[in-house]
Amino acid sequence: MFHVQDLLLAEPLLRAVDGLPEARAEGLCRPGDGDPAGWLVLLDLTELSRSPLADGDTSSVADLLRTCRGAAALLCRCDSVPQSLRSEAVRARLPIIHVPPTVTPMRLITLVHELSADRGQSRAWRRLSALGTLAEALGSKAPEQSLLTKYWETTKNVGVVLSQDGEIVASVGELPVRTIERTVRGEDPVAREFHVGRWLLSAFPIEPEPASWSTGAGLWLVVGKRSSSGVGHVSRSAPVASALMQLLGVAARSRRQHSRAEQLRDSRVVSELVFGGPDPERLELQLHARGFPKDLAYRVVVAGRGIVPTDPGVAVEAVELAAGHNVPVIVSTLERAIVMITADPGASILDQILATLPSPVGVSDLGATVAAGPALYRQARVARASASLADETSGSSGWAHFTRCRPLPQAVGRLDTAALQAVAKPVDDRLEQTSGGAEFGGALVEEGFDVRAVAKRIHVHPNTVRNRVAALLGDGVLERSDLELWYFAREAMC
Repeated sequence: MFHVQDLLLAEPLLRAVDGLPEARAEGLCRPGDGDPAGWLVLLDLTELSRSPLADGDTSSVADLLRTCRGAAALLCRCDSVPQSLRSEAVRARLPIIHVPPTVTPMRLITLVHELSADRGQSRAWRRLSALGTLAEALGSKAPEQSLLTKYWETTKNVGVVLSQDGEIVASVGELPVRTIERTVRGEDPVAREFHVGRWLLSAFPIEPEPASWSTGAGLWLVVGKRSSSGVGHVSRSAPVASALMQLLGVAARSRRQHSRAEQLRDSRVVSELVFGGPDPERLELQLHARGFPKDLAYRVVVAGRGIVPTDPGVAVEAVELAAGHNVPVIVSTLERAIVMITADPGASILDQILATLPSPVGVSDLGATVAAGPALYRQARVARASASLADETSGSSGWAHFTRCRPLPQAVGRLDTAALQAVAKPVDDRLEQTSGGAEFGGALVEEGFDVRAVAKRIHVHPNTVRNRVAALLGDGVLERSDLELWYFAREAMC
């Protein structure tokens, strides 16, 4: 005996029509060969073209199926299974496997003979066969969806793949996905069986890599069938389900490794552009390969503070929005901020992209050469500092364009590193002698020298702030403008 599903694994051209139970078969026979109970019955409709069956004669179909009562399955060799046969087979509870005419009866006899041999009884062989059948889907653009579709074609079990956070990665069949998502989301990664409406479902956690669940990269595979099918829950050890879980892990692992490689490559391009790379010609070619125009009209954008470099969701919305408008962008994280290199898409689209980034956001002027990268980076950092201030330079949008900043930050943004250090040094020296140091100086500028706002921010009494301001500026050596100049110089320096 052998598992009927093994026939579909051994010959991928065969397809279950309306579901296939996990039954066993004794062998292969034809109608009229004797008692068909527990056997596969071959209905070769290519030989019955002149029979009433081909004309949809319901009574003839019913008579034919009565001779097949108790069969493990009907193998219908034809171009397409007649609807009359499908309907009568459902009533008779006889599963149908469609056999295309390209699969000869001799091929079916050979398959059944091989499956009846010892190797067909081996669970390991069945799993390897399932791996071979499903693995073809790994080469598609959406491997999770293709794998799940192949699984459904082989077993007729419906299923859904969910991310650990409940996002739908792939699905097949009319499952109540949102109810399933609420059932498994947030649960420990342990296989479970449950019942939702008319569905008997099994949920299996997929961990592409060790500790995937702790990093939010885990997946849930939920598969099942109607409760009316008379078959229980899908077992984790079922060969096809086991193969599907393994290949879903392979697909997810490959996707993450590809994502890491892309992040590393983008980080290298961004770093070489904003810090000055050793090979500007190669860097220019890399930008052109990413879709940037030949004249390299690009901007540097710096956004947010305290960004975690390994966050997989960094600027995803901005990248997707840019892609939707065919705007080339390269994103990385530098000095705990998002740094984006973007072609010039026009003011309207650029503002839409900036709105998706964490504030404060600074945007540089346009650059036309890779040599301008470090200067544009300084401009973007100064503009981000302007967007942080509690005055008219930032407005309500949370971002600032360098060319729209006040004259002071614009002047600072055009200085080189040596000049910036010279500008900042006198204030740095004085702040070293003041309680709170650079943190206090930055709070003063960002809060517009509002004593109460600064006191609330650094958690001290307002009189303490007044005393520190007097120590910092009271002797007339430094003025407020010097502190603002220092603030923008410090922000501009890398």
